[in-house]
Amino acid sequence: MRKTIYYVLLFSLILTAAACASKSGKIKGSSLASISVGMPKEQVVQILGKPQSVNMTPDVEVYRYWEDQGYYILVYHDIIFASGKVVRVVTVPRR
Repeated sequence: MRKTIYYVLLFSLILTAAACASKSGKIKGSSLASISVGMPKEQVVQILGKPQSVNMTPDVEVYRYWEDQGYYILVYHDIIFASGKVVRVVTVPRR
């Protein structure tokens, strides 16, 4: 009986860790510092990973990433591309 409980708890812990690790678009602020204007879209994805969302208009493409700063504070980072290159990085704090 104890072994069964142990394995169930271990399995639950592994699933929880896997779920936390796979959150799309979550970044650390330090990795954002390496993004600069003129950088190609592919290089941004290589550094930051897959974005949380992608919004497109005929002129620009916006990749949204997010950062958890603790105490229920999320910061969204929108990386704006034109012609496949970074033109602007916008940071918006949310509560």
